[in-house]
Amino acid sequence: MDLRLVLHISCLLISTNSLRFLQIADFHYDPDYNSNGVAAQMCHEQKNSTKTKKLGEFGDYLCDSPAKLVENAVQAAAKTLAEPDLLLWTGDNIPHIDEYTEESDPAGQFEFTKKALAQAQSNNQTAHIIAHIPPGLYDRVPNIKWFTDEYNKQFLDIIRAYKDTIKLLIFGHHHGDTFHVIRDSNDSPINVAYISPAVTPWYSGLGLGANNPSFRVFDYNLESKEVTNVYTYNVNLTALNDNPSTPWTLEYSFKDAYGIPDFSPQSFHNLVEGFSKNETLFGTYMLYNTVSTDGSLPNSTIKQAQICSLNHADYDKYSVCISGALSKICSIFSIFFMMMLIML
Repeated sequence: MDLRLVLHISCLLISTNSLRFLQIADFHYDPDYNSNGVAAQMCHEQKNSTKTKKLGEFGDYLCDSPAKLVENAVQAAAKTLAEPDLLLWTGDNIPHIDEYTEESDPAGQFEFTKKALAQAQSNNQTAHIIAHIPPGLYDRVPNIKWFTDEYNKQFLDIIRAYKDTIKLLIFGHHHGDTFHVIRDSNDSPINVAYISPAVTPWYSGLGLGANNPSFRVFDYNLESKEVTNVYTYNVNLTALNDNPSTPWTLEYSFKDAYGIPDFSPQSFHNLVEGFSKNETLFGTYMLYNTVSTDGSLPNSTIKQAQICSLNHADYDKYSVCISGALSKICSIFSIFFMMMLIML
């Protein structure tokens, strides 16, 4: 047999054993963004306002994305990975509407998910859950929940029940770059919820602060059904506004930045333990958490709240974890107010 043919076939086998897929999250396209607008008013134009500066054509850290930023992000993603094997578009795309309902299973999503996973399990197939909002709590401010208690419990119960079927959990919504270790009832790590940073640079007011626009690329092994690396790409918004030709670049490789041996739940558990003990490692996380806008370290109490969020998507387990940290916060505030009273 021709050696060139053997090599060619081998290369084909190797190349088809892995996939690369692109995730882009939280465009938050705002058609009312205006460079003549007011930053404190979501960059919307205001009548009779006193403007202090002209806003950037590609956006502002206090606001959602103008069309130019959305287009720039999509073009950069296409240039970075022209032919992704899979494209994940995980919302949010349009402004929110303050209208809520309270149903035990909104739109039958939990029932649908359980049926789909049961079928996959029966067929000995692998399943991935790709969604917008992750289970668990916000990472940088204590006790901010995305789901009601009932919904969060239902979601985690499903993940636990089908832990051998579900391989990937991929989300957006936080705007920051983070993850949650998902645990079983015995507190053992069974999965990881990857939470992608956003295209929108918006400072949400929840304590996270702003972020530079970003998107992600995953390397995935078809044989093991495991992620083998995650790459985050970003652009500095200030630089982009100054120069529209500013390129999007690789911010970091997850494997290289954190030195993890693999992407197993246990490795993420060990990584969070490393954050607890190693300030330099935690500083790296903080820098990437804000997509390179702010790598400053929080005080030890707020840091512990973040560790609890990374470690516990279960609300009850989170509450136990954070109770000590919050008691310290209360003590700090008590001392502060006592000093204020003395001064008065």
